[in-house]
Amino acid sequence: MRRILFFIVLLLTAATGARAESVTFYPAEVYEFYPLNTTFTTEKQGVWLTSQLGQWHGSEEPCFYLNLITSETRLFPMIVEAPEGYALTSVVLQTSTGLYGTPGGVWSNWRDELNNNHGDNVIHSGTTPGSTITVALTRARSSVEIYANSFIELSSITVNYAPAYTITYDTNGGIDPPDSQLKLPDVALTLRGTGSYLTRTGYTCDGWATSPDGDKVYDLGGTYTANADATLYAHWNIVDYSITYHLNGGTLDTPNPTTYNIESAAITLNNPTKEGYVFVGWTGSNGTTPQTSVTIPTGSADNRYYTANWWMEEMELANAADNSSAIITAEASGMHNNVTLTDRTLYRDGDWNTLCLPFDLATLIGTPLEGFTVKTLTSSDFDNGTLTMNFSDDLTSIEAGVPYIVKNTPVIISSTADWDTFAQNVTNGTDSYKGKVVKLAADISVSTMAGAADYPFKGSFDGCGHTLTVNLTATSKKFCAPFRYLDGATIVNLIVAGNISTGSCIYCGSIVGDAKGVSTIKNCRSSVVISNGTPNNNNRNGGLVGFVASGSRVNISNCLFVGKMLTTSTAKGCGGIVGAGYYSLTITNSLYAPAAATGSETWVSSENSSTFCCEGGTVSNCYYTQTLGTAQGTSANGMSNDQLLAALGSGWQISGGKVVPKMDESADIHNPVFTDVLVSTVTASVSTDYVDFIGTYSPEVIYESGDKHSLYLGSGNTLYYPTREGFEVNSCRAYFQLKNGLTAGEPTSPSANFRAFVLNFGEGEETAIRTLSADSNDSVHGTGWYTTSGVKLQGKPTAKGLYIVNGKKVIIK
Repeated sequence: MRRILFFIVLLLTAATGARAESVTFYPAEVYEFYPLNTTFTTEKQGVWLTSQLGQWHGSEEPCFYLNLITSETRLFPMIVEAPEGYALTSVVLQTSTGLYGTPGGVWSNWRDELNNNHGDNVIHSGTTPGSTITVALTRARSSVEIYANSFIELSSITVNYAPAYTITYDTNGGIDPPDSQLKLPDVALTLRGTGSYLTRTGYTCDGWATSPDGDKVYDLGGTYTANADATLYAHWNIVDYSITYHLNGGTLDTPNPTTYNIESAAITLNNPTKEGYVFVGWTGSNGTTPQTSVTIPTGSADNRYYTANWWMEEMELANAADNSSAIITAEASGMHNNVTLTDRTLYRDGDWNTLCLPFDLATLIGTPLEGFTVKTLTSSDFDNGTLTMNFSDDLTSIEAGVPYIVKNTPVIISSTADWDTFAQNVTNGTDSYKGKVVKLAADISVSTMAGAADYPFKGSFDGCGHTLTVNLTATSKKFCAPFRYLDGATIVNLIVAGNISTGSCIYCGSIVGDAKGVSTIKNCRSSVVISNGTPNNNNRNGGLVGFVASGSRVNISNCLFVGKMLTTSTAKGCGGIVGAGYYSLTITNSLYAPAAATGSETWVSSENSSTFCCEGGTVSNCYYTQTLGTAQGTSANGMSNDQLLAALGSGWQISGGKVVPKMDESADIHNPVFTDVLVSTVTASVSTDYVDFIGTYSPEVIYESGDKHSLYLGSGNTLYYPTREGFEVNSCRAYFQLKNGLTAGEPTSPSANFRAFVLNFGEGEETAIRTLSADSNDSVHGTGWYTTSGVKLQGKPTAKGLYIVNGKKVIIK
């Protein structure tokens, strides 16, 4: 059975009140004017017919042809047009007894070419010679084009038509009015309901009205039943748009509007205020540059958002200069400040240091002191020549002018078991190590990963130049690395070796899998072999890092990859340093120098791969010995070690005949910055029975003219007394002032013979009894046996209890 398709294109005209009509066209009427096998156009009773005149198959009699349509190629269409003011209701096709082609056929999906929808669905099958096919048109139309998928011979064409009414549309301010429609008498018409003509900036259309300013009468796609011409107008509703403000702690004396519409008068935003800050402007819908005068003009039509931006003073407190004037000025201004302790280092070595700041910190979280233990002096005792100073429990805030002792004790990893404990603590959420330093104290081998999607590593990891040898096998679809997830973390001075088998896992790296937040990877090198065994579209594995997450700022510097990225299948889309850095990623002063594949080893495909990073990122002053896919950076081929060293910069060295990163970046905090603080001149020294704890914002002389009443806390948690004339304590530190007749060094009175000290930090932590030292960098421990209160015994005690000997606590049972 040959399939026959008819396609109809409508051309609409206006209606009159004329009566229904019918007209039939016969081939013989046309034959006398046109030769066979030509296309003709003829008119009868105002009805126009365009077709092709043919000949019955196997006969000399003329006929009309419905000609071939192949796909969208239409040959010799049959076009029927109704008289003006009329609409076609049906077309009756009478097939000849010499039907060409296999009998039978189906017509379906008459397409309305004007709005490109398939509103009509006419089906006819079982066509045989001499049969009658009636094509009923479900919508009024003034013309129709008819096609078939075969040459069909017709002995007549009857066209039925009736008077029609014209429905005209006015978008009433919208764009591109829809085509008008014809309506037959007493036949309901479905009105227009979709299309670009329903678009008007700042408004939504919900139907049709009968006048420009009238109420809605008909729904979109509604039914029209009147036997009359009509002009319908789009009915619009105005759209209210939102205005969202993020004041960042500010307030508005006069509120700004939170909604507006396209007809609203121009809106100039009122600016907020915030005590201690200067408003520098709005950002958001007006752009990324702050503006103090922002106006939403009339005619705007979108949701708006604005963020208030505030300015704080930038202040430096010099380590070895007078800061008093700057502090007085800052306090008087009432402005909030970002304060940098210039040339000051907050050490993370487990030793106590003194600190005194001219501002409050309501919390240590988010400050350079996050992760530090903070205490202050609470009391002092003097007994038999030993001064004991007692310190508070751990504090979670700081008051301006109060002197404190602070320390940050690193977590030490020196074995595989230590690493496993660390990794499990991170992965199960026990400890993110935020604000803490984790130090690798030995070369170890590991097979567990640290971090989970909800529990990333957030601390600082210092490899201290040691090697972490990994043996990892991916067991999930994403992220395989010793640090599987990290967020806002730092990794420095780490050497990584070993093997990672990724399988079908993507975003794998020899150091980090998923890197988020403001994170740093510095002074690291990897010789890890990363092997992929299952093909994937783009594996996005990286030599060091698998993936840099959305909204992150990850900085990689002074890093080296000398490992391999292999595949046993068709892995592709990898990066020499980072697998995928879609967002803010910077790679600087780094070298990609992979080892050569040997034997049957196969490198990952260069397809969709990049030498340093796939999918974006900034590569600056980086070098490679061979490319991986797209070349990034500069070729180091032909450069001597000295030339490459000079090019990579001061963070590199030549070791073992190779250029490698230095492993000397300290995890200590240099030039710490305390943000958004109110500076104060207040001082609040701590006074106890035998010693006062005194803070200073500027360098202060604590020894002159033989005065031996001042002590300072030095290395090894040891107290020292100065002996050099003009000895100073630097800015933002504190010292101890002896009182009640106590002096340091040679006493003037036996009763004031201050020979030793104990620093009691609470919670079981205290120094052993130590001999007071003069200006020494070495701590001097007391010898012999002492009670915990500092009383020296004649020899080893016989009674059970806790004692101190040679600077260590000993329990006699």
